[in-house]
Amino acid sequence: GFSEYLARKLYPDTVHGSKRYLYKDLDRAKLLKEKWIKDGKSPDEVDALLKKEAMEKISEHPFKYLAYTPVEAIKMTAFSYLPLLNEKAVEKYISEQNNGEVLLSLTRGIFRVVAYPILLLFIIGLMRHLKKWSAWLVLLTVILYFNLVYSLMDTIGRYAVPLIPFYCIFAVSAFFRLCGETT
Repeated sequence: GFSEYLARKLYPDTVHGSKRYLYKDLDRAKLLKEKWIKDGKSPDEVDALLKKEAMEKISEHPFKYLAYTPVEAIKMTAFSYLPLLNEKAVEKYISEQNNGEVLLSLTRGIFRVVAYPILLLFIIGLMRHLKKWSAWLVLLTVILYFNLVYSLMDTIGRYAVPLIPFYCIFAVSAFFRLCGETT
């Protein structure tokens, strides 16, 4: 996808294939964690060591890290993680059907295409209710937390799944407003 393309442009020496860099890094972290625990370090000490290493990598390339964050935020909010369609057993079953790969790709594509109008309507609906922000403070805090924090840390689409109903609340309000009805 686009994020892998961008990663190859930003890190040409380390990214060679789709998500291979991420998995390689995760495997390396897992092996290090197991080794350190075997060497007698506590899980908290291991987490501190891995955090230190991550912060060093980020501080070596802060602008690349920050430039990549908006792309990850867009990817996260594209409804790309559909729990049912990302289960290995479901993927295998659908893939084995006649034109299953095409069906799976089309279904995922439809959800991704629908996500962007919903997000646009969400922003319109949010702006519409900005004057009443205190009534929506808890909901807005949850939305901002998930989007900001996970975009900076680890943007896996599953983190956005709980936000979809919240996006829809504001999107429906904007939709009715654009249709001329008051909500």
